[in-house]
Amino acid sequence: LRAGDLARAQALLERAAELLAGYAQLEVAASVRLAALHLRRAELEAARQRLARALEIVRARNLDHLLLLELAGNPALPAFALENDLHTDYLLTLLGRLPEPALEPIRRLLAEPGQPRRRALMEILTTTGLITRQPVDPGPLAAIDLLCLEFQTLGQFKARYADTDLTPELSRRRSCRRLLSFLLANRHRAIPREQIIEALWPGIRPAAGANRFNVALSWLRRILEPGLTSGSDSRAIVREEDRYRLVTEICRLDADEFVRLVSPLVHGRQQRRLTAHQEQALVHATVLYRGEFLEEYPHEEFLDDERACLHEMQRLALVRLGDHYRSRRQAGRALPCFRAALALDPCREEVHRRTIFAHLVAGDCAAAVRAWQECVTVLHGEVGVAPGPTTQVLARRLLGVTGS
Repeated sequence: LRAGDLARAQALLERAAELLAGYAQLEVAASVRLAALHLRRAELEAARQRLARALEIVRARNLDHLLLLELAGNPALPAFALENDLHTDYLLTLLGRLPEPALEPIRRLLAEPGQPRRRALMEILTTTGLITRQPVDPGPLAAIDLLCLEFQTLGQFKARYADTDLTPELSRRRSCRRLLSFLLANRHRAIPREQIIEALWPGIRPAAGANRFNVALSWLRRILEPGLTSGSDSRAIVREEDRYRLVTEICRLDADEFVRLVSPLVHGRQQRRLTAHQEQALVHATVLYRGEFLEEYPHEEFLDDERACLHEMQRLALVRLGDHYRSRRQAGRALPCFRAALALDPCREEVHRRTIFAHLVAGDCAAAVRAWQECVTVLHGEVGVAPGPTTQVLARRLLGVTGS
């Protein structure tokens, strides 16, 4: 592809798709890239068939994260799928998580008055609340607002609606901020009202708890949706019988972007070396992780599970990135990754071993000895154990090299 030999690239990708049939994640990757190649060559029916196959697998296997990763590198495909009515209902649920380059073709699609699918798509988007309004003049793309709310949840919290910074107003109303934090932590499911009340105001009398919840919810909706006149019209927080949820389809969270980038690269059996695209994705993810999830509330128990999950994913991402650099004998790039991983969890003996070995690869035996001593000190001080046999073998090798 980089050499511009599209015919040979297509032949290789078709063979890959054939060989990988039944291996869901790999088949999706091959099918999406083939669809993009066919589209590039104006082979529209072939592109439609390949993309339909990929979407079918993704829906059946719940591989949203993988699809989003592939679409990031092929931004023309989401608009092509919507134009051809390929799993439209499913794709619309992903709009809030698509990267900006993929949204621009969709805006252009919706802004074309003569586009046959435009009317149907606009009706669906308006009915589901995924756009704020249908523009009277279909010309200006800015009139179509596909993304409503943006939340920065890793490290310092920030919230935006279009060009409006919502953070100051949310900070002034503590009950609203805590309710939003609970909904963000449980953003992928609807939660019963009683469970929300018990988490935010434990032990409170039912009537008083219901009143606090209603007041906090009313204010939160108004802050998130300026101009909202009725709670029943809210697009951001919806009620489903006695349950409430944040509508993630119109939200963009850095935490979701982080998971989308990291998850396919740290779970399951992986090649030691990353592709250039995968390396870039992991580097971007580790930068996105500016701190703990909603760190301004360190003692809220309802945040513990989400916080621990993201914390561990960051540690795994750093180790994965460090292993990649170490496999390329780039100790200078691997060591900062391992040190950052140890800062997140100092008792991980396998990461201490990686650090020692990386120093040895770099030819810095003195630093390797210090890393060994740190390993012994931390394990003894934190959990009261000595390093295991594998680390002891590495230490003997180290001592043999240094003559210590």
